[in-house]
Amino acid sequence: MGGKRHCVNKSKRLKKQRPRRNRRASERLAAQVIRLLMKSGMCRGSSVKKESVRVFCNGGSMCHSCHHQHCQCCDNACPPETTCIKTCCPNSQICNGICCPPGQSCCNGICVDLSSNNQHCGTCTTVCPSGTTCIGGVCCPTSQICNGICCPPGETCCNGLCVDLSSNNQHCGTCTTVCPSGTTCIGGVCCPTSQICNGICCPPGETCCNGLCVDLSSNNQHCGTCTTVCPSGTTCIGGVCCPTSQIYNGICCPPGETCCNGLCVDLSSNNQHCGTCTTVCPSGTTCIGGVCCPTSQICNGICCPPGETCCNGLCVDLSSNNQHCGTCTTVCPSGTTCIGGVCV
Repeated sequence: MGGKRHCVNKSKRLKKQRPRRNRRASERLAAQVIRLLMKSGMCRGSSVKKESVRVFCNGGSMCHSCHHQHCQCCDNACPPETTCIKTCCPNSQICNGICCPPGQSCCNGICVDLSSNNQHCGTCTTVCPSGTTCIGGVCCPTSQICNGICCPPGETCCNGLCVDLSSNNQHCGTCTTVCPSGTTCIGGVCCPTSQICNGICCPPGETCCNGLCVDLSSNNQHCGTCTTVCPSGTTCIGGVCCPTSQIYNGICCPPGETCCNGLCVDLSSNNQHCGTCTTVCPSGTTCIGGVCCPTSQICNGICCPPGETCCNGLCVDLSSNNQHCGTCTTVCPSGTTCIGGVCV
């Protein structure tokens, strides 16, 4: 028979004068012993010589039946905490009279691999529910199985790898999103480096102030800049600390304007709100300085008082002005005075 020989046959040659009948009986007995030993797994690849009547182990010691002090044919005493079951089997691996292979455990008299057995996953009593598979001793949801391993909660299988889509620059938010240069994956979004604040990504329009994302346009503690705090009686509107009286409908009326019907208006120049929110200038007039001024009295952006006329951009009283006496172009000669629009 082929293979490595563990048991060899040694004996003294039978004397030539021994009867042939006795020699054949010895040969049959030796063959039976070898067959029994090979069948039990104790001796493999043995051969029987015609003149052999005894079976020996490698090294010359006689081959015994399997027992604790002579395990697997030769003089191989089993160490403590083991029992001879074809091999020296650790007591913890003995299961219903057999020796469980390394990595398997005895569950209800059967050797099972707790790392991959759906009926005994991690422990003998754990049965994986429907929709899960035993991976590494854990009942793993089918959706988390990735290339033979179970992705931890919060990770996703991308191209055979478990990745955290919330922080992986190569798989940010989705398996196919790669963050460009100058950005970092924060919360599943490729965040510009300038917007990263204390490990989070500030939304567009917010700024990092002392580790917090704030809107400088509306934050009373950081109004316009991180260090500007709005005083009492004001509110941050558009990055400016606005007096409460100037706020309407979420906007801050500029200085000099008043809120009328939800609109910021300049009462000095608004024809619909001239001088007050309720004054509307009639046709032929324009709101100048908060007064509805007749068009004829408007002079260089101001409203000439009644009785005055616009001459060269100036409001003058033609009845008494020596430079414009009666008309804009009449100048009273020396020694005369404009009285009633006449040089006298």
